[in-house]
Amino acid sequence: MAEAGCSVHEIAAVTGHTTLSEVQRHTKAAEQGRLAEAAIARIGKVPAEP
Repeated sequence: MAEAGCSVHEIAAVTGHTTLSEVQRHTKAAEQGRLAEAAIARIGKVPAEP
């Protein structure tokens, strides 16, 4: 679900985890990958410095 872009709240609602820290522990790698892709995409949109 994390790979599909679901939030920790959405995942917790489906899986029944009682705390968000439980969900975050299991989704850390997927979240890091998604953040890295977003950062790289953002860098590609920045005009090059003269």
